[in-house]
Amino acid sequence: HQHYLQNPSYKDFHEQLEAYTASYVQQQGAAKRTRATLYKIPVVVHVIHNGESVGSGANISVAQINSQIAVLNKDFRLLNTDSLLPSNGFWPYTDDCEIEFCLATLAPNGLSTSGIDRFNYGQSTYDYADIDGIIKPNTIWDRNKYLNIWVCKFGGSASTLLGFATPPGAPVDEDGVVIGTTNFGTTGNVASPYNKGRTATHEIGHFFNLRHIWGDTFCGTDFIADTAPAEEANYGCKSYPYNANNSCGGDAKGEMYMNYMDYVDDNCINMFTSGQAARMQAALNGPRSGLLTSNGCGSPHSI
Repeated sequence: HQHYLQNPSYKDFHEQLEAYTASYVQQQGAAKRTRATLYKIPVVVHVIHNGESVGSGANISVAQINSQIAVLNKDFRLLNTDSLLPSNGFWPYTDDCEIEFCLATLAPNGLSTSGIDRFNYGQSTYDYADIDGIIKPNTIWDRNKYLNIWVCKFGGSASTLLGFATPPGAPVDEDGVVIGTTNFGTTGNVASPYNKGRTATHEIGHFFNLRHIWGDTFCGTDFIADTAPAEEANYGCKSYPYNANNSCGGDAKGEMYMNYMDYVDDNCINMFTSGQAARMQAALNGPRSGLLTSNGCGSPHSI
């Protein structure tokens, strides 16, 4: 994600996108969603493996893939059972993003599909060069019609990653989300503390133009008014309130470490805000609008 933000050719696009996004959010308002529109996103999961039988190693099971789709549909609709209690100071900021996901039922060629595409690339692990230079260009489905998710075992330059995503404006043959085998979904080949499917929730947030809540620099900005200012990334598990009255101008509620766009463990993150929902919907009505006319799920989304 950072790699695109630092690319000079992306800078102009990004500045225009920020202007558009600010205008969209202002017009729509970043208050609670009206739930008048539901955005349905067709997903293709590209399983990159090393010849293992289906359900073992990197060749993850259908059940593991389905468990991830289920998590996304809860997290983006505020249907997750671990959402904040009304007693938490950040509860009023939580919101339904009105975004749902389905495994594609129609492939780009018009034939029926399971939405799962398996490839044996003959390697036990894959680094950035493998993923961006070889795997993505050779397997990607039309990025204007599908959210492409690749699931593989990271190695080399990517060995410390849980996942990574491209923001709007990324190269056409690289656009999508990549997630590590052991932190995709909630069952099968998953490993604690990233076994609740939240890596994909976080990375898809980036795909829809969300930033990290600390703005990737000390007391940075994520361009969203209702995410509390944060000094830096948070890890592990925190307890509320955390880092109250911080040096960024935070208040007694502290930092919104439980936001999906922070780095804490899967069982400690549980919310998007109204402002984040509005920003993602801006992306869906702007650079990601092709997804709304896709028949990948059988029919385009309806209002």
